Amino acid sequence: MVSHAAVGALIGAAVPNSYAAFSLGFLSHFVLDMIPHGDEMMLENYKSGKKSKARRAMAYVTMDAIITAYAIMAILSSAPASLHGPMKWGIVGSILPDLLVGAYEVTKVKWLRGYVAFHHRNHHRLIGKLRQGRDIPFNWGLAYQIAGAILLLKVVI
Repeated sequence: MVSHAAVGALIGAAVPNSYAAFSLGFLSHFVLDMIPHGDEMMLENYKSGKKSKARRAMAYVTMDAIITAYAIMAILSSAPASLHGPMKWGIVGSILPDLLVGAYEVTKVKWLRGYVAFHHRNHHRLIGKLRQGRDIPFNWGLAYQIAGAILLLKVVI
């Protein structure tokens, strides 16, 4: 989520209109998700019922959320107050797609089923073509995401 939030903040800074920042942040999520990032099995591991795999998935999501919260605070504390609104809405738009998936997994509401299927297909757009359906190893993806997030945060902060 931290990479999505950083891109959302960049969008909000570049497009100082809250509605546009939210919309572009939302769309940016799907563009970023097409890049293989090693967490493709996280949801399946959580759903597997095996406690060790579910714990690992929950630990990853928890750490990601904590780091994202810290990054958002750092981004906003260094940004001019005039950009806070658009940056916040860019961030909200950029992380909302994953929050909707999480909401579906908890509630199983039917109206989100098609969206979640689209979200998962979107993850496989490049993986399917470039890696014959296999995601990159989790450690590589984590390293890429950390490096990308640090780079993005350096640009934003």
